[in-house]
Amino acid sequence: MDTGDEGFVNKIIELFLVDTDERVAAMKVAAEKGDGAELKRVAHALKGSCGHFGAARLAALCRKMEQIGTRQPVENAIGTYLELEAEAGRVRVALEAAKEISPTTP
Repeated sequence: MDTGDEGFVNKIIELFLVDTDERVAAMKVAAEKGDGAELKRVAHALKGSCGHFGAARLAALCRKMEQIGTRQPVENAIGTYLELEAEAGRVRVALEAAKEISPTTP
């Protein structure tokens, strides 16, 4: 991507990471409350963002959370949430490393 803006990719990565943190936290609350509609909504939104960063495993876990959110009562959400949280951490580490080696990093 050449946008003429030094650090553009790093800015996009940072926005994704902040958004991911917020959505993962919201999924935890929804999972703990058994709020299937909210769980489905938040998981769907994060799933869409994952594709832009090659986070296929995280997207798959979001899809699984969406499916859990459609069932009533909501079951097994916490176990899947813990997997999703761990994967989000791995994605963060990978993207932070990508920012460090980016040629546009000042």
